[in-house]
Amino acid sequence: MSLLRVLPFAAASLLTIACGSSSDDPKKSTPQAKCDDDATTGVCVTQVTGSLMDESGAAVTNAPVSVCGDICYYGQSDDSGAFEVDVKAHIDLSAYFLLVHARPEKAGFYYKLPTDAPDTLVDAGSRLVLTLPASGSELSVSGSGAPAQSATSGDVTLDVPDGVDVKLDVEDVTAGPIGAEFRVLTVPDDERDTFVDPSLNVLALYAVAPFEATFLEKGSKTPAKASLTFTNTTGLAADTPVELLTMGSYYVDQNLAPGAFGPAATGHVSSDGASITLDPGEGVTYLTWFALREKK
Repeated sequence: MSLLRVLPFAAASLLTIACGSSSDDPKKSTPQAKCDDDATTGVCVTQVTGSLMDESGAAVTNAPVSVCGDICYYGQSDDSGAFEVDVKAHIDLSAYFLLVHARPEKAGFYYKLPTDAPDTLVDAGSRLVLTLPASGSELSVSGSGAPAQSATSGDVTLDVPDGVDVKLDVEDVTAGPIGAEFRVLTVPDDERDTFVDPSLNVLALYAVAPFEATFLEKGSKTPAKASLTFTNTTGLAADTPVELLTMGSYYVDQNLAPGAFGPAATGHVSSDGASITLDPGEGVTYLTWFALREKK
């Protein structure tokens, strides 16, 4: 499924065109009473509403937001953190997600939409948007010669082999130098279940930037792997096998739905119990949210 990528342009009119919105006014308070397309699929959604807050409870203001599937619809949070996204089309709510475009300060994430909306107005609720560390180690990105490099932020170390390019998503390219900085937030335990299904038995969760940066063999479009090492905060004993989960993406080709977490690599707790390293030959092909759990 192709995705029209969303950029945090200053001009709302450009974003409206780029994201396929059917409204010239993304802040319009009264949506049309009916959809303006043919009922070929899904349900008629006139508008998606909600609000954004950070971990302190403060409103996330003036942040571009989009409702994205095979096309994107645009809106923006106001001074109270509330947003409205005009859709006015028949869509499959299970295949669309809310994205908040507040990088590089905030973490990118695919927020699921409710699929049981009682009418055409879909209330996405109050969404928690996490704040990333203010700075990190700057990565050498595509066009810089693809050197071997290592970067650490918080509890996570990234190791990129020689000959592997780091390709940034366009949102991080436009952010300037900070868009290339490796920054990791260890999600607090009391916020973990907000982002990942508790049934997955995740023991540690990490929000990572640059979001959806990909690893490619130098000068090609062939995916390559980078390795990760984690400080062991899981409580797992030495030598315990571990499974690394990644969050699915529209942007990166993989067998995982956007916003869902699934197995991507295996690893082990070190013999001294201090760290978790991926097994030989294991790795990740892009940066996203990572989760750790015991491998059964």
